[in-house]
Amino acid sequence: MDIEECFEEIKRKAILGIQNSSGIPSQVNNILEQLKQVLISKTTQEGVNFSSITEYIQGQFDVFEQTILNRIGENRKNKRIEDCIYDITVAKEKLEENINNSILEERKKEDEKDANATISKILGQLQYVLDDIHSHYGRILSARGFDERKIEDIIYDFKAFTRYAVSSRYENKIKQAFEEDNRNYQEFEKRIMDEIMQLKENKTNPRKRFEEDLKRNVPSLEEQRNGAEERKLTENEIEIKPKLDVGKSLPDDVLK
Repeated sequence: MDIEECFEEIKRKAILGIQNSSGIPSQVNNILEQLKQVLISKTTQEGVNFSSITEYIQGQFDVFEQTILNRIGENRKNKRIEDCIYDITVAKEKLEENINNSILEERKKEDEKDANATISKILGQLQYVLDDIHSHYGRILSARGFDERKIEDIIYDFKAFTRYAVSSRYENKIKQAFEEDNRNYQEFEKRIMDEIMQLKENKTNPRKRFEEDLKRNVPSLEEQRNGAEERKLTENEIEIKPKLDVGKSLPDDVLK
């Protein structure tokens, strides 16, 4: 392959790697599952763990993960693909290693900003889900004949609990999940940059490539020593053989 084909192959592998990854860290789904179970447990503590409430909580979280969270994840993956193609294009045009380092540093900053924006979207959409659950909670209790004052107290306590749980525990866990995901992605992009750098060095520095090839073809010390001994034996044979031949070929009258 020529260098253009090699660059296209690098780009293809990078895009495929991002497409096969998850736009949202898998830990986030586990965190949301934990939150869901905590909310269901809270209904038990309040003495209102009716199946209609627990099923609604379950259903709302399922919809959130399968639609909203997946959409946010796909948007994040698409942006990563665009950013990666841009970085590859910039790296392709410049040979200096500090250019690649600069690209990676800038990408690290952008990844952090994108992660924070994505987390804000997730938490914002999650709050809509929780508000909807609160409202449904109140309707179910009202339909079951609970006193209005009692309903207000239960809903107030439930809202305060969810706000505290999300802000003090689950938000931090989600942030940690995105930080780890960003570190893994940055390692992935560094490997891409290193591959591009090696490709450009091999293409634009033929002298270096020649020297490396020469080094690979230089015999080892043992091989050199064995070769020298073989040459020495050969030279000795050549030196001795003419003397014997000359003695044999001298005319008889010279010896008289």
